[in-house]
Amino acid sequence: MRLSVVIPTWNRKALLELSLRGLLRTEADRADFEVIVVDDASTDGTAEQLGAAFGDAVRVVRRTRGERRPCNPGFARNVGIRAAAGEWIAFMDDDVLHLHDVILGTLVQVADPAVWGCTGPWLEERDMDNATRVGFRGDPSEAARMPRHFWWVCRRNTLEHIGGFDERFTDYGAEDEDIWNRLRRLHVGDRRITGQMAVGLYASRRVEGGVWSKEQNALQHRMAKEGPGVVRNDGVEWGKAD
Repeated sequence: MRLSVVIPTWNRKALLELSLRGLLRTEADRADFEVIVVDDASTDGTAEQLGAAFGDAVRVVRRTRGERRPCNPGFARNVGIRAAAGEWIAFMDDDVLHLHDVILGTLVQVADPAVWGCTGPWLEERDMDNATRVGFRGDPSEAARMPRHFWWVCRRNTLEHIGGFDERFTDYGAEDEDIWNRLRRLHVGDRRITGQMAVGLYASRRVEGGVWSKEQNALQHRMAKEGPGVVRNDGVEWGKAD
């Protein structure tokens, strides 16, 4: 199998179903890709709805909330990497609508061992940490400054080499920034998947300011920029669902 798509989710079954219906409108050979949704301890019946709506077209990996393994997007993505069979791993959020056949576009274009991605405008502007504006009002020139936010793809062996996502990042957002910075330190190239556009709904996380803790979020962003290491989760069995 060439491509595994990993989507973490938590209590967003309606948005997730909308995102998956757009994603699965593909002309790609079904044998070339798989879609894995990591249900990160949802309580809204996400897994049951996906089974009814998509059958075996979507593989659901369910995990439970625990003190040793707190629910967070980076850890959920690591669970997806461990479950994946593809040579390439694509990451997508559960509030993204792809306007074109991004699966086929990815399979046709990805070749050299770079980080490949595509982007697009946010549907609305949102102050996620009560301090920093991170959303856009449909301006593609602004969105172009934020590559990979809607879909990014990397070789599985590269992700395994750097230890996947850092599982200490329990708040929203910085786990992506951290892993991209570590990939840059490997001098992995950054390539754009052409002919693609997506829209980010940027749904509320149902917590004040969009993050669990503004202070923790700021700390994690500093860690992501300053951390010198390439390998994280070294010596631990990362991404093992409990």
